[in-house]
Amino acid sequence: MRKLAGTNWGASEKTLKTLYEGTVRPQLEYGAPAWSSACKSNLQAPDKVQNQALRILTGAMRSTPIKTMESLTGVQPLITRRDTKTLIQAEKYKRLPKHPMNSRMEKPIRNRLKRSSFVHQSRSLKRQYLPHLPESTLPLDATGTCPTPWEANQRVLEINTTVKGVTSRDMSDTSKKALTLAMIADHYPEEAWIHAYTDGSATDAVRDGGDGVLVRYPEGEAQTASIPTGLHCTNYSAEVQALKTAATIVDGSDHECPQVVFLTDAMSALQALSANKEIELNNALQQVA
Repeated sequence: MRKLAGTNWGASEKTLKTLYEGTVRPQLEYGAPAWSSACKSNLQAPDKVQNQALRILTGAMRSTPIKTMESLTGVQPLITRRDTKTLIQAEKYKRLPKHPMNSRMEKPIRNRLKRSSFVHQSRSLKRQYLPHLPESTLPLDATGTCPTPWEANQRVLEINTTVKGVTSRDMSDTSKKALTLAMIADHYPEEAWIHAYTDGSATDAVRDGGDGVLVRYPEGEAQTASIPTGLHCTNYSAEVQALKTAATIVDGSDHECPQVVFLTDAMSALQALSANKEIELNNALQQVA
């Protein structure tokens, strides 16, 4: 970072901050819950590295207070991030019944004068932040894991993001629409396929999200749904939720048509689905595949 910074030349503060948060800090925090109960001198070692990085970011003198530099740069103290990671890890252990640490989280612990442990640390933090923690502990759903490649019970979802004849963005919207409708009628005729149209969006792409779904059945019946997806929600999350909603509607219907096509403009959601990054969405679509 020093080589990239300078008084008259060098990278900007934004670039240096990105470099620190993306390269340096992950190494300082690797396995933080495991060593969060270390002695004070060992915990201060990574703090000193972050303090040096803050001085490089701000160009401040050595006498500048650490809290002031943290406020100027928006970089969280490492101790706060360690406490957060410790609490998250403790909650994970409580929600995994088969994990070896699950039973230790509930058993009484032996107090030692100078030696602590992860359980000591997590319980101390829990008492400190009790009003902000969930009251109930629900087990994690094991079905959210990625299916193994050798299991043959997963059907391959066909994802198509191109329309034959649409070769340029300069084409008129009327031409694109005509070619798209022709492709749908040719490959997915209404008399033989369930058509599920989905859309999702959020205000300013980051808040007040919602999804809309229209499902048309071969018999001519139609079903609609519009559901809010949360105050803090992105366009991507709303699009993914719209596909999940459509899959739930089709799965719960009484129609026995085995062929379903989901029609959406959520390119990023389809790319994530192709890369096995949306496990819950994949599982929902598998129910109707």
